[in-house]
Amino acid sequence: MADIITLENALTNVRYNIESLTGTLNKYDALIAYSTVTVTLNEVYDYSKEVNPSDPLLTRLLQRLKDSWKALIDFGEFLLLALVTVLPFIVIPVIIIIIIFIVRNKRKSKKQKDEGSKN
Repeated sequence: MADIITLENALTNVRYNIESLTGTLNKYDALIAYSTVTVTLNEVYDYSKEVNPSDPLLTRLLQRLKDSWKALIDFGEFLLLALVTVLPFIVIPVIIIIIIFIVRNKRKSKKQKDEGSKN
């Protein structure tokens, strides 16, 4: 009989530990549900070495030349992309202007023909 009581006490302790751990797990689940993680990544495209004023003049000049060449290429890319972006908005008005020009020319030629036949 003492063995059964000992087993029941051990079983009660195990149940208590399970309930305690389950409660702790539920508490952590609730805390995790309120947590938010924000990650911001910035890509570094080109690393440019800082030019020290103590560097030789030729080194500083070459670095500035490289930087200005890169800036010129970037500006050219920007202009090309801007042109491609604006192109659809330019095509439609150009087509309308061409149609107006053709209609005007036909009217002028018809007027001149009519005036020529009257004289």
